[in-house]
Amino acid sequence: MSLLARVSARQLPRCGRLHVVTIRHFAEGKGDGNADRGEPAAAVPNTPSPFQLTPEFLKQEHASELARRIPQNQRGYTPQTLLTAFGRSCETKLPDVETLSWEELFRLNNQKLNKLGLGVQERKYLLWCLEKFRQGEDPKKFAHNPPPKKTQRGWGPPVRKKPGPKPGPSKS
Repeated sequence: MSLLARVSARQLPRCGRLHVVTIRHFAEGKGDGNADRGEPAAAVPNTPSPFQLTPEFLKQEHASELARRIPQNQRGYTPQTLLTAFGRSCETKLPDVETLSWEELFRLNNQKLNKLGLGVQERKYLLWCLEKFRQGEDPKKFAHNPPPKKTQRGWGPPVRKKPGPKPGPSKS
């Protein structure tokens, strides 16, 4: 499989000019093992050539990817009941949960949740739960309570309790 087949259109904007030239090199058959034998590089269907990677194309590709990532609501959840099933009072942390649509819920990202005022751990947990639901898992199986408070502070020895009276006969 050539490098062109392994690189998706989503990864290309991050690559830079050198990598695009390398991809063109592989696409023309110069870097493929079959090119030495006089055979052309295998064409990959439905893969845009590097010349088609315009900003408009990438925006369309990103929008279609987002549309594919919104799961169908076949289990009878509403956004509010889904957030309730996630636990950790997720339904109270987002404003206007009653008016939130299914598509808006699954288009939430880290920046949007940060603007809504959610903390880091709350954002991570909510995005993790949404991704697990996208993958088809049941919220009853993966939702869990937050970890308990730590009883040891820092890297040192554990916190000592105040010593009480020693057991045994009293000296009075």
